[in-house]
Amino acid sequence: MDDLTIKTRDGRFGTTILELSGQLGKDSAEKIEDVLKKLETDGLVKIIVSCKALDYLSSEASSVFLAHLIHIKKAGGDIRFCDVSTVTRSTLIATGLSKLLVIFDTEDEALDDFSDEVNESADNTSQPLVLEREPIGDNMVVLSPVGSIDRHTIELLDETLGQILESGRPRIVIDGARLTYISSNGMGVFIGFLSKVRAKQGDLRFYGLNDIVRTVITTLGLHRLFRLFEGRQEAIDSFEDVQT
Repeated sequence: MDDLTIKTRDGRFGTTILELSGQLGKDSAEKIEDVLKKLETDGLVKIIVSCKALDYLSSEASSVFLAHLIHIKKAGGDIRFCDVSTVTRSTLIATGLSKLLVIFDTEDEALDDFSDEVNESADNTSQPLVLEREPIGDNMVVLSPVGSIDRHTIELLDETLGQILESGRPRIVIDGARLTYISSNGMGVFIGFLSKVRAKQGDLRFYGLNDIVRTVITTLGLHRLFRLFEGRQEAIDSFEDVQT
């Protein structure tokens, strides 16, 4: 039986600190699940997980954080880890979470990063995103994002996908050749449109993804929802098996 203690306290910049001590394994995963659910319900989505006293983290338990990451980022928050031991860091790397979560040496560094995020939002600075559209036939479009899809640019992506769907083109091919990065909340936008396009005999399909973007998709397990292709024509031709 896992022996896990979770202490919750308020941090600066609207953060919540979770102090974990003991062992976070399969048997105690439900405990951290309940805590994350309550924080989301209460709107406390800027979370720092302090692992200074955490002796063990299993891959099953780490998947709990992964499951909540999309919802938390979509709500404008994030999960940051700090004071991570070598053993815990190895688990985060093995599960792919180290590519999605920012890991800091100390709690102060994690807090300062949330401070930078607040200042960045106040300054309204963000890498611009351009979404190029190329109609194909009567019901398809190739959408080419240029730049990064993150919390600053997901609104533009959401609006653009809505316009494409309203134009009667539910077969959407995403050209990832110039997509430098996509966050988990960016993928959340695509997830939100998946049932809508499929209801109109369409789909969302990706091709030409770089290693960073592909890692985000596969680490989140979204390669089971979306079909990924290497080349443009392959992705376009794949719609031939869609029943109209």
